[in-house]
Amino acid sequence: MKRTLRRMAAWGLLSAAAAQGCAVLRPPPPPAAPPSYRSASLDELLRVLSPGEGGVATVQASYSARLRDRQKGAARSFSGMLAMGRPGSLRMRGSAAMLPNLFDLLVDGDRTALHVPRDNAVYEARGEAALLRHGLPDPRILTSLFVGRAATDGALHLLETLPSSYIVYEAATGRGKARLVRKVVFDRADLSPVRLEYFDDAGMLLRTVHCAGFFTPPGTTAAVPREVRIEEPSAGRSLTLRLTDLRVNTPLNPGIFSLESPPGARRLPLEELRT
Repeated sequence: MKRTLRRMAAWGLLSAAAAQGCAVLRPPPPPAAPPSYRSASLDELLRVLSPGEGGVATVQASYSARLRDRQKGAARSFSGMLAMGRPGSLRMRGSAAMLPNLFDLLVDGDRTALHVPRDNAVYEARGEAALLRHGLPDPRILTSLFVGRAATDGALHLLETLPSSYIVYEAATGRGKARLVRKVVFDRADLSPVRLEYFDDAGMLLRTVHCAGFFTPPGTTAAVPREVRIEEPSAGRSLTLRLTDLRVNTPLNPGIFSLESPPGARRLPLEELRT
């Protein structure tokens, strides 16, 4: 009897040791598959930025926005609707808590008109308008992300290839010199333009733009982002837009890109808008 008990105890110890040994000797999980990266030429990447007939002609969406100003330690939110159309038209309405009509922005051609009911004024400008300091997206940057931008005559493009990304440098040429205008970083996983940098005439960084949530609308070859963050590094200011209910290449309402001054509203230069 005692011998039987000793055998059972020994067998239990051996079984436990074997179980532990099996746990130790269990083969490791297979390594994760390496990411799959796509190859592209410079011309193919430029077509992503300016897809032509295969791109987006119109965009309509609802949006929510968050403006942050690190220098002032302030932040505010607003939301509304926007519409864009080729070659660079933008209509954007915004509202906030207790302010159902915060602003109404129109950019069409070289005209910018911003109706601010609080001021009973329509602020106007001709030419390219930098609106981020007023808490709004820069129209040229925003529209170029969605409805594309025509190729710049005389621009010089260079391509840098990295393991997980492509970088396209765009330079303006003239008087025997080249000046960096824009830098675009493409994710090689899907060739989406995830970061763009814009430079001034002196080569200083003006804006950094981050894009995410890309999708390709049916019937197009365009990469359209659902989230855009525009940063002004020198001022510590950023604006994040999140788009929902995105409708691409659908007919726009007639008159969407027209804005009449309301009766009694003052017409003022954009420079007089309080930031």
